Amino acid sequence: TQSTWGLLPFKMAATMDNVEFSQLDDEGRVIEHSLQRLQLEIDCSDPPPKVILYNAHNGNKVFYQFRFIESVQYCQTGSASVTCRVSNQCFKIRFPSSNACSRFLAMGSPQSPRNFSPCKNSPPDADRLSGVSSDRHSFRARVSMSPDTRGSPPAHPTNNSSVFDSRTEESSAVQYFQFYGYLSQQQNMMQDYIRTSTFQHAMLRNTADFQDKVVLDVGAGSGILSFFAIQAGARKVYAIEASSMVQHCETLVRNNKLTGRIIVIPGKVEDVTIPEQVDIIVSEPMGYMLLNERMLETYLHAKKWLKPGGLVFPTQGHLHIAPFTDEALYLEQFAKTNFWYQDAFHGVDLSSLRNAAIVEYFRQPIVDTFDVRILLAKSFKYSVDFLEAVEDDLYHIDIPLEFTATASGPIHGLAFWFDVAFIGTQNTVWLSTAPTEPLTHWYQVRCLLKTPVFVKAGQLITGKVVLKCNRRQSYDVDIEVCIPTTGVTSFNSLDLKNPFFRYTGQTPQPPPGSHSQSPTDTYWAMQEQQQQATANQYAGNINGIPPHNANMMAMAGNQTLMNGTLNPACVLPLNQMYHQPVSHQHQPVSHQHQAVSHQHQPVSHHPQPTHRGGGIQQCGVGPYSHQSAQPHSHKQPAQLAPHSHTETAMQPHYMNPGTNVFHHNSAGST
Repeated sequence: TQSTWGLLPFKMAATMDNVEFSQLDDEGRVIEHSLQRLQLEIDCSDPPPKVILYNAHNGNKVFYQFRFIESVQYCQTGSASVTCRVSNQCFKIRFPSSNACSRFLAMGSPQSPRNFSPCKNSPPDADRLSGVSSDRHSFRARVSMSPDTRGSPPAHPTNNSSVFDSRTEESSAVQYFQFYGYLSQQQNMMQDYIRTSTFQHAMLRNTADFQDKVVLDVGAGSGILSFFAIQAGARKVYAIEASSMVQHCETLVRNNKLTGRIIVIPGKVEDVTIPEQVDIIVSEPMGYMLLNERMLETYLHAKKWLKPGGLVFPTQGHLHIAPFTDEALYLEQFAKTNFWYQDAFHGVDLSSLRNAAIVEYFRQPIVDTFDVRILLAKSFKYSVDFLEAVEDDLYHIDIPLEFTATASGPIHGLAFWFDVAFIGTQNTVWLSTAPTEPLTHWYQVRCLLKTPVFVKAGQLITGKVVLKCNRRQSYDVDIEVCIPTTGVTSFNSLDLKNPFFRYTGQTPQPPPGSHSQSPTDTYWAMQEQQQQATANQYAGNINGIPPHNANMMAMAGNQTLMNGTLNPACVLPLNQMYHQPVSHQHQPVSHQHQAVSHQHQPVSHHPQPTHRGGGIQQCGVGPYSHQSAQPHSHKQPAQLAPHSHTETAMQPHYMNPGTNVFHHNSAGST
């Protein structure tokens, strides 16, 4: 945190959009926060200069105003925030960029002592700082703004605590590090072929950034990224790991004869020290919806050891958000609550708890995958530059949304996934968790609205996503969707710490109404094409054998016996006689069967995996942990069902001794 206390001599007027406003307590913790982005105007017409914050979402109504006077003190916090103190009141203004913050700091200073000057038409004191509107349709009126630690920066650490300890409940930290201390959980992540291979390729395709460099591995786990850094040419790697996995990491380093090049450091990044600055930081800090587990803050914290001009891998993160329609999922969540609708469960009336059950089930984000055709608009992208961002940027994230509907239907919620980029000096490599890409152990996440909202193709969709960090290493998520042309709005609040793991290993089904032609007609047309292709291939064959091969075998048969003895020079080798390329003629047939049947074949090779980040497993199968070398084969066509071949793959042909006539073995054996 940069601290430059002084005065602000204003020299000009200015207007800035997308500003956030927070009230702070004496220890610097956020008490209240404006969920909506505001417009900031500096009015110098009547000294001392006045700062006015407008709510552009509420008819430019004045949200708050104050005058800069001589006693006003300020402090730049992070790259894009300014904390101000007037008398006994303290607040923070967060700007959309570091440039906007610099403009504000360069513009002026107070004249004479005066306290805050609330405007006449601002809301009552109780609501003024929170920005709650009296309009019952206002999203702000439905979001809990109780003075808790959601969306707040950590309290200042004491002599016996670290930044991590101050922002994390002890019980959550214990569970978190215990979870990642199991080899089975490390295996679950390492077997994610897309994840692991992408990290390796990103480093090996940017060897110039690693050659003879010092690398820091944040949250090293088994140390796999440290080994990749060595493969890319790193001179030394510091691997920091806080869980008991650090012992296994040391074992791997020792057995791979890299002691001295990979230095394993037990402890939290916020607590330990390393003896030198590093050239590049590598880590895998992404959780569900990119932000869950709050390890990104630890990743950003580690930049205190990064040399000027150093790199971080990954370099950028993009959270994608899109409205979706899925009636089956929505009804499934509602159906769960029917248990609580019973009025005679073993003689007990449970129905009074049904509404509470609805709230609880709908507060759960759904972790699974889906067919991309359920999306009703192009995704909106929220980006985080890990080189520029600071920890404070991730405490409270407000994402305004705007889409144009590409199809008509009910919006049941918002779907989330993320991409990260490894931007090196030689190559840029992307890791994507999009529904159009091979599945990873992050899957995708869907947040349901309480009430679906109907949209027509071409209509504008607006809304917002507000993510407020909590001390359970996760986020409280508020979502809102609005159709401006109809005025219909829906919302929900969800707990990202408690998702529902719905993934079952089945191939996602396309949404109803996706077929533009009759599937039955399409199937039989394919069968007729297949039969015609087979008939054309066999046209002119002799006993099912292509003429060229039949002539060769006939010639061989005529020259087999010479003077009653076998002429070995004239006998075709077995691999030519018995392995004629009959099967190649039938391969197109089986491929067409695969294209038709793969959606109906269950994926049976999935083990019973566990999900990322601990918590309660809520269905039979959590995020996948594939044992096979092809971890995403559920997106590939399934194998043909038994007996689906119309002929054996390689049918041997037997020569009737003493004749030139060949025939298939009647038994049909291979």
